[in-house]
Amino acid sequence: MEVYNSEGVQYTLENPYMKIMGLLLVKSSTPKVIRDALRDALPIMLHGTESQMQDYIVQQRENYKNFTVEEIAFPRGITNLKKYDPVAVKKAIPLMNSDDAAKAQKALEAGTDVYVGGTPIHARASLIHNQLIDKLKLNGERTKITDGDKVKFVYLRTPNPLHEDVIAFQDTLPEQFGVREYVDYDKMFEKTFLSALQKMIDPLHWETEKKNTLEDWFTF
Repeated sequence: MEVYNSEGVQYTLENPYMKIMGLLLVKSSTPKVIRDALRDALPIMLHGTESQMQDYIVQQRENYKNFTVEEIAFPRGITNLKKYDPVAVKKAIPLMNSDDAAKAQKALEAGTDVYVGGTPIHARASLIHNQLIDKLKLNGERTKITDGDKVKFVYLRTPNPLHEDVIAFQDTLPEQFGVREYVDYDKMFEKTFLSALQKMIDPLHWETEKKNTLEDWFTF
């Protein structure tokens, strides 16, 4: 929404204040660099054309390649991590009622030795991180992720040395994990920027990519 007077501050017609409410670009779960890019797309939505938006997306896709892994990662908070830890689940099963125990056993069978089946992606990524801390003997250099921590996670291209498609970290992705080169920038762009922008432009019935029409095939 363009506002020309906000809390007593007057703005010009050429440079109004952009008041944003309820959009993905103001959510803390959206990476900051993506919030900035989504914010910059708003004037095109309000005053531009579908073609201009598509050109903007192409530009942002190129810009995205210059961001660090830490900048593009999804920020998340961690809670109830033990709920998805196979070791903790196995210990808890004897204390559960029969229905809950059966569900827990099914989750164990559907998972791995690192996480149970049905684990949310950010929790799965965090448990993989913790397993690597032990495996690579990094306890003196890095701390494990625990409940209450703020983490970041990214998708990985497969195959990769971890045989997993996600990894979490706290401040920076540990180089010892050996997966920085496998971070899936294309998927991250789709998940962080493009899917959010699509929701914003859906009411305009705009497409995010230019598509060839029948007329284009006969244009020489």
